[in-house]
Parts: sequence; C-alpha cells; structure tokens
Amino acid sequence: MGERGEGEEGLHHLVAVRAVPEGLVAEADPCGVGAGEELPLLAQLRLRMADYLLRTADDPDVLNTPGQGTALRTKYQAAAADVAAARAKTVGTSAAAIVLNRLAWGCELALADIDITRYAQANDQAGKQQVIARYRQLTQRHRFNGIQLESLYTTPRYGEQVTRAQIAKQYRSPAWGYLPQIRFTVRQGASVDVTITAQDVDFQGHDVEWTLITPQGLTAERTQGRLRASGPLEAAETVRLSAGTDVAPGNYAVTVVFDADGGELTSAQCSIPDLRRESRPSGRAGMRSLARRRGAPECPARCQWRQLC
Repeated sequence: MGERGEGEEGLHHLVAVRAVPEGLVAEADPCGVGAGEELPLLAQLRLRMADYLLRTADDPDVLNTPGQGTALRTKYQAAAADVAAARAKTVGTSAAAIVLNRLAWGCELALADIDITRYAQANDQAGKQQVIARYRQLTQRHRFNGIQLESLYTTPRYGEQVTRAQIAKQYRSPAWGYLPQIRFTVRQGASVDVTITAQDVDFQGHDVEWTLITPQGLTAERTQGRLRASGPLEAAETVRLSAGTDVAPGNYAVTVVFDADGGELTSAQCSIPDLRRESRPSGRAGMRSLARRRGAPECPARCQWRQLC
C-alpha cells in the first residue's frame, strides 16, 4: 500500500508475468467446468469480482486519516470473502483458480499492511510488532510470485533495510532461501522448531541445499538438507534446535547458508535474543520436582518428613 519508486512498477509487472503458468491465457475452459455450466458460473464469478474491485478501489492514503483504518480493513475483509466465494466455485488447477489464489494472497497482505497503521494509531506496540512480523513473512513469501516485491519501499514497513544491489541479487538468482521466523524464545534444556524455506525465482525448478551453523551451546537435529523449489509455492522443512542445560544465558544467533546450482545464494539468521536459565517451580512442588530430577526416591505416603518432600 506504500508508494512505489520509479521503475518498480515495471519490475513488478515482469515478476507477475513470469509467475503466471504458461498456457493460462489460452486455456479454453478458464473455470475448469463443463460447457453446460460455464456461462452461469462465469456470470457468478464476474459479479463476485465486480464486488472485489469496488471494495479495493479506495486510495490507500485514506489509511493515514484517523478512523479510516477500520473502514478500509472492513472493505478488504469483504473483498477477501468475495475472492474466497469465487474460488470455491473453481477447480484447483484451472486458470480462474490460479488468478483467484493470487487475489486472495494480495488481500491477506493488504490486511496485514492496514493493521500496521491501525495498531500504530492505537499505540498498541505489542499488536503492531506481531502484525509487522506477519507482514514481513507475507512479503517474503510472495516476493517472487507476482503479489508484492521486496524492495527499498516495502522493507522499511517491517523495520528492515535493503540496498539496490541486494534486491538485484535476489531477482537475478535462480532460487532463494529464507527463514520465515527470525526471533525465538528458548530456555536452557528446551527446544524450538526452525522453519527453513526455499523459493523458485526463475520458475525453472531448483534443488536448494542448506547448511545450518549453530553457536556453542545450541545443537540442531540436522545441520544439512535439500529442498526442491518449483513454481510459485515454497518448499520448507523444520529442524529442531535445542539449548543445552548448561548453556550460558545471553544472546545467540543461528545462521543458515543456502546454495543452488553449485553457487551460494544467500544466508539468513535467526536470533535468540534472551536465552534464559531453566525455569524451576517454586515451593514444595519445586522441591519435589528437583528431588525427582536428582534421582531421589519418592517418600511413602506416611513418611513423617512428607511435608518437606
């Protein structure tokens, strides 16, 4: 919803065109239905899409007017419902379904964008940070399939900065890799799942290899893997990351390096900004739990010292 710089419209158009499967325009049956049903169904879809276009016609700048954020959000929610209703009447691999999927993704991203401003205007910092993280995830998920570019103008919206050289490297690469979640909370002796994701940039299909590098005190169930990225959908897998029981409290970073076609694509980091000591229950329950961890036997029911166990 932010303004685009000169040249970005052309790049966005190029990415969108490349994200459309070959043969989409030439498909004789755009909805994937029989000839007898085609005209009534197309009429229904046109009505739904007319509603969608009316609901999304507002100038995004109205979002900066106090009180308009909620109204704009309501319209985009209704637009998303229009798309969902039209999508339900199509076959999954039809041309109409492919286009409607992209419209649904666009509505999802627009709603996250709207919510950033709404939470900021309400001085709700916790809500704002949550939706900023979601906006970043959606932008990066859809940056190569024609929905929204990751650019000099979109990254500041979620608190990051990129250079023109970094953007050029992304869109000139055959494939790409990233981490959807980049901040985790972990305690000593606990584990967390890290999602590693690969994307097909040129839609030629690529095997993306990843290598995970952990600092001392953190271990991963696997440190290497391979993902097959093909077309507009991502390929992803999760890796369990564990903190040792004696790892020192502090800030930690985990790095994932991505390679494809014999060359390095990029690297990504996720952080554990405040790894803390293992939490222990307090009081009698804590004493019993601690005794069990140390291997002490349970006291019999009539033990005279039960009140201390």
